[in-house]
Amino acid sequence: MNCLCEVCVVPRKPTILARQARERLVEMAAPSDSSQCLPTLAALSKDLNLHPFTIFRILKDMALEGVVWQSPSGSLYSAAASAGQVRGKPLCFIGREMCHWSRLYQEILSGFSEVCSANAGSFVVCSAPSLLRQGDSLEPPQFASLEIQRRELDAILKNAPRGCCGFLFDHLWAPEVIEEPPFTGGAKLQLLRSAPVGIDQSSAV
Repeated sequence: MNCLCEVCVVPRKPTILARQARERLVEMAAPSDSSQCLPTLAALSKDLNLHPFTIFRILKDMALEGVVWQSPSGSLYSAAASAGQVRGKPLCFIGREMCHWSRLYQEILSGFSEVCSANAGSFVVCSAPSLLRQGDSLEPPQFASLEIQRRELDAILKNAPRGCCGFLFDHLWAPEVIEEPPFTGGAKLQLLRSAPVGIDQSSAV
């Protein structure tokens, strides 16, 4: 899965190979091919003979310029494909309560909210009160056990909006819990998934 959410710096003077790669990527993202997603970073790297991170930086630049669009599943399409797939549809975040959001989470979710607004859709936040508990900032947080996570998610999904273009999950959810429940539609994406999701049973709530 390609992810363009990371922060990076694009070189001011790209090499000839990088400029040629960008031209090729622009061709691949032409409106006539809007229904076809772009290949993965690994495939593009091999095809264009460039390091995956160089391809990543070019695609991120193109995304910022509105040339390509990333679906909630992480696949990249021509920007023309986004209108039919997400316009007017809600995007749902399921995670910890706002009082537990870090500055990073606030910035990430604010960005998703702005994108939803630009696409005439709504950004819905469904809080999971039991996912994380911390009565005092000096005390260690308590994370929900797998059993509690399953019950919490099941209850939230019963009231989640229908017709969502995607569901975003807090990285505190255990991956196996997210994969279990049936979804009525929309892709599933876990924020900061590379971060370890550790559940300390001694402090589980």
